[in-house]
Amino acid sequence: MAAILANHGRMFQAGATMIPGTDAGVSPGKPHDVLPYALRALVEQIGMTPLQALRAATTIAASAIGLGGTKGRIAAGADADVLVVRGDPVADIGSMTNVQAVFRAGLRAR
Repeated sequence: MAAILANHGRMFQAGATMIPGTDAGVSPGKPHDVLPYALRALVEQIGMTPLQALRAATTIAASAIGLGGTKGRIAAGADADVLVVRGDPVADIGSMTNVQAVFRAGLRAR
């Protein structure tokens, strides 16, 4: 794992586009709520800033799958999918594990 993470860090430093993924939900050891930990790994092990990790998981990911016009951003005409966390994830990416609310299409889902 250390070699894989080191390689990912070199790829990021070389300018590769990076998008977090977790295979969440494929087994009991990978529940659906593990993406915040992948963001932490991007910061702590790959060398991204918290803002870069957040962009990788939102704007860049949406663009990579052809949904950049409606997903991954907060703007007029976008889908209004919003995650509310306690704390400032730009200052502390770990705050992404402290979810307070989820909005999907502008409606509170959680």
